[in-house]
Amino acid sequence: MLNQNLTSVILIVFPPLMVIIGSFIGLIRSPGQRSISIIQHFTAGLVLAAVAKELLPKINIDGFPFTSIIGFSAGVALMIGVKALIESIEEKNGVISKSSNPLIVAVGVDMVVDGLLLGTSTAIGIRETIIITIALTIEVFFLSLSTCSSMSKNGIRMNKGMLISLFLSIFLLVGILIGRLLSSQMTGSLLTGTLAFASSALLYLVIEELLFEAHKKKDTKLGTIMFFIGFFIIFLLED
Repeated sequence: MLNQNLTSVILIVFPPLMVIIGSFIGLIRSPGQRSISIIQHFTAGLVLAAVAKELLPKINIDGFPFTSIIGFSAGVALMIGVKALIESIEEKNGVISKSSNPLIVAVGVDMVVDGLLLGTSTAIGIRETIIITIALTIEVFFLSLSTCSSMSKNGIRMNKGMLISLFLSIFLLVGILIGRLLSSQMTGSLLTGTLAFASSALLYLVIEELLFEAHKKKDTKLGTIMFFIGFFIIFLLED
């Protein structure tokens, strides 16, 4: 079993590093529509299984029903707000371009939310933190890859693209640190509300982001199979 210090290193270093790697790949080579759909299906399976196996069973609804409702509602509201922000900026500025800095900030907000979810997972336990970190690290890797791929198609140079990826990784790290700070002393109703918040936010991510976007692209039977493979992988990670 991993100790607390090693878990902290993995949580703080690995996800931001994967944002930078994903950004670099996106800048030098844009993945095809079929590949993107397959990756999104696989990631959705991982995240959904992490919620079902590691978060939902830990929520003490019977003991703190009101806190559970507040936390669950706050998670959905936050994700809808972030989605609305990104859509409004896209309508105003079009796709990502050299002058669309507000959209980069919107993606940064998404990174902060993912970081908060990663950070608050430490309130559950070491093993659960590792599983959720694996699932969300793949998600932020893909998000950074697709973002920088779009920038590359619109003529963003490598040095500017990598600078943007650095800021995205910093946004993610800030979210992780805030989440860890807030979750360090969580017990009782506060822990229940936090887990409910994380669960609803991640469910929104799977249904309204990953799978929705995956089916807008070239959908394949392989993508569906990869969803179930990603889902089952989490259930193979036994104590």
